[in-house]
Amino acid sequence: MKVNLIFRKKLPEYYSVEEIFAWLSPELKKSHQIERIELPCAGNSLKAALKNIQYIRKRKLKNQINHITGHENYLVPFCGKNCILTIHDIGFAKSGNWFKKFTHKLFWFWIPAYFAKKITVISEFTATEVRQLIPFARKKIKVIRNPFNPLLRYTPKEFNLETPTILLVGTKENKNLERAVQAVHKIPCKLLIIGKLQEHQVELLEQFNMSYTNEFNVTYRQVMECYVKSDLVLFPSLYEGFGLPILEAQTIGRPIVTSRVASLPEVAGKGACFTNPHSVKSIENGVLKVLKDNLFREDIIRKGLKNINHFHVRVISAQYNELYLKL
Repeated sequence: MKVNLIFRKKLPEYYSVEEIFAWLSPELKKSHQIERIELPCAGNSLKAALKNIQYIRKRKLKNQINHITGHENYLVPFCGKNCILTIHDIGFAKSGNWFKKFTHKLFWFWIPAYFAKKITVISEFTATEVRQLIPFARKKIKVIRNPFNPLLRYTPKEFNLETPTILLVGTKENKNLERAVQAVHKIPCKLLIIGKLQEHQVELLEQFNMSYTNEFNVTYRQVMECYVKSDLVLFPSLYEGFGLPILEAQTIGRPIVTSRVASLPEVAGKGACFTNPHSVKSIENGVLKVLKDNLFREDIIRKGLKNINHFHVRVISAQYNELYLKL
């Protein structure tokens, strides 16, 4: 059975969706004929959408299984009756003024949900949000979580108690970088930040005279190297449909401090130190607990290594294969 995995146009600053299905593909190919289709245009403009729709229509895919892996939801009506849509989060439905919010909901969620045969979501948290947004599609929704990269390996490292390297993943507004910097500025440490810093973020780092390295437009292999270099991963996000950095930290064997909001507790299990992401003091206390309490630190690392078994590519690909076979 042929399955077309349809991807957005690849851009250097976005890689997670593409990487996730690249990890799954070798397992999926054991049961299905898999073809990867990358769209020609990036962005959410009407012009880009029309060009992508035209591209899909020319491919004549309607009698095959078409799986839109994320973001370009508006393509669903043009992909035939056996179309699967994966929704990673509904943040797009909340962005912009009232008119943009309405059009985003209409063309990216309501219409696609009506035409999709099945809708997969990457966490129970996202499932709850999607059911509230498109209640008429409740019966189509299935939770299939993201896997961790099978190339990641447990890489123990002697913890640097004096000047730990703290890894911060992401610089967008929801990543909460500003509060994270404020939380650790009194702690002797080195920051390793993945994601292009904005001007006000650089100013904040310089205001606190922070020692930091900034990496952006990096390959996934370089991302992996950042985890290996780190002593602790700080991920106090305000909103995530999933939270892949948690699994990446757990797989490498690094303690992670993250938020007790959205999907993050669901993904982390018991293998993390949880904080209130809206409180600088709470984030600071979480980091200090990991730094000072050796037994606690080793305990969450151990529990994290156990937690990742639920997210292995074999487990996740088996769930997608079962879904494809039922169409």
